[in-house]
Amino acid sequence: MLYDFFSVNTSPFNLEVKETFEQLYIKAVFNRPQGAFVTKLFDELKSLSIRDSFELFLDISGASVRISNTSPESLQVLTKHLEDNDDDDDDECEIIVNIKKVINDNTVSVYFMGVFAKYLSISPLKDMFVTLSAIHNGKLLFEVFSTIMPFYSSGMYFYQSGQPIVKSDFLNDKKRYAFLEMLSENSNVMDVNLKVLPSDFYLVVNAENQVINKFFSKACGVLSLMFMANTSGFKSENELAYRICGFKTISCESVVFSDVEVDSEVLYKLMSWSFEGGSCADKIGLLRNVLSIHLDDSGSIKFDNEVWNTVRSNYQIYLKGNIQNYLDVKNKIGEIIIESTTKTYAIADDLLDVFKNNVFVILTFILTVVVVNGVKDNGSENIFSGVYLAVVVILCLVSSMWLVMTAHEAKKRFEAASKTIKEILNLNYKKIIMDSEIDDSVDPVLANNKDYLDTQIKRYVRWWMATASIVVISFIIGYFTLGKPKSADSLNDANKEKAVLTSQKAGDTKTVADTLKAVDPQKVVDIPKVVETPKVVETPKVVDPQKVVDPQKVADAKKLADTKTVADTKTVTNTKTVD
Repeated sequence: MLYDFFSVNTSPFNLEVKETFEQLYIKAVFNRPQGAFVTKLFDELKSLSIRDSFELFLDISGASVRISNTSPESLQVLTKHLEDNDDDDDDECEIIVNIKKVINDNTVSVYFMGVFAKYLSISPLKDMFVTLSAIHNGKLLFEVFSTIMPFYSSGMYFYQSGQPIVKSDFLNDKKRYAFLEMLSENSNVMDVNLKVLPSDFYLVVNAENQVINKFFSKACGVLSLMFMANTSGFKSENELAYRICGFKTISCESVVFSDVEVDSEVLYKLMSWSFEGGSCADKIGLLRNVLSIHLDDSGSIKFDNEVWNTVRSNYQIYLKGNIQNYLDVKNKIGEIIIESTTKTYAIADDLLDVFKNNVFVILTFILTVVVVNGVKDNGSENIFSGVYLAVVVILCLVSSMWLVMTAHEAKKRFEAASKTIKEILNLNYKKIIMDSEIDDSVDPVLANNKDYLDTQIKRYVRWWMATASIVVISFIIGYFTLGKPKSADSLNDANKEKAVLTSQKAGDTKTVADTLKAVDPQKVVDIPKVVETPKVVETPKVVDPQKVVDPQKVADAKKLADTKTVADTKTVTNTKTVD
């Protein structure tokens, strides 16, 4: 690093260093040429930020060369120039390095921290505000090419090159614009178009360099006073003029920045209180009323802890007269937030219903189609057939697609509802309370609801993927272990046995034979046919009325005939001849 290089190399020479936001200027003068020094400096220039560019001039007794990069050709130019002028050791050698800084990604380079701090402290504060307003774009990072401990505010961050940025909670653009809008509505700053805020100069972590701390404290106090005043402007490089209109109009024609710096802490607290939370216009008006009567013996406003306590106490009294309206608004916002949370839970419940329906479809298929049709009618081996496996896979894929589409639609519904809620609240209540207070009330709840919805979506998707995977894997395993087709002989034997059993149950001898022939035409089974004896039709006899027939004898004879017929039928059925 350049700073470390010039700190270590203490050869007798005159060194001049100037550093601003735009450039770094280094001039070193030697009594005689310093070849080793020039070579080392050339190597150090390789450590410059890639954002920046440089020019190096080497002048020996009026003869100079210029390089603008660290290529080997540039090193040869410097070396040759040193060799050409190495005859006279009394020649004066002058080295000038001019580095042009470029701000990229809201980042600016700082090479000599002490020199840069001095530049900030001696420059007119008005010029600093103009410069920073031009380059500050929500946040400003300073990459320091020397060893430092990080320090920062809500809008600026100083960190050592090569070290990670720890802070990430910069003031967001919406709040920044709200502050600047409140400034334009309630204050009039002459000669400067401010784009920086007092919070940009209020260091959360102080720097090790006290000059830096002093500059930031001064800038923070002056900006805070300008925000609170009705009108303000720079009278000179170190003086500010302002006017505050409250119960009385207080005009201060001149206040030096050193006095403002002493009261910087209190000024920042008063400004922050009036511009953050609640009704800004009312709080600014109350603050100006209190300041206009809190004066010292010379008639100037006293900025001390007493005025800070007085302002807060008066605001409590003010709230008691308007507390009901304020609470009504806050309660209404709370109801809308609760309704939003309820809708979020309803969306999550809809996803749970989709998951339940998917599981129900799979279980219904397994119970009604697979188990009933497979086990009852076709045997357990048909449960894991290729057809059923394909149906299960298709059902799982379709259900998965439906769950994913429902989850995507749920996210879109939530985002649309959240946007609508914020628009309604800002439209109806922005004239009563600040936009930032509405955002502070709504944004955390919406963020929590979004996190909850995302968590539920991930949970239901994991559950469904686990369920679908178990079902599909089970069917795949069953297909390869139980669902493979059997051999032809096994199928023939099984079909024979089934056909015989079916025919025997029906009692149809001819059907049994025909079925066996259909199963295996090579094997013929002969079953003797039952020869039916022609029935003789008897001529009705004439009953002699003289002869009396005993009814009991008739019944016994009929029973005996029936028994004989059954016996003959069994005999014929059991007679089989198999070739």
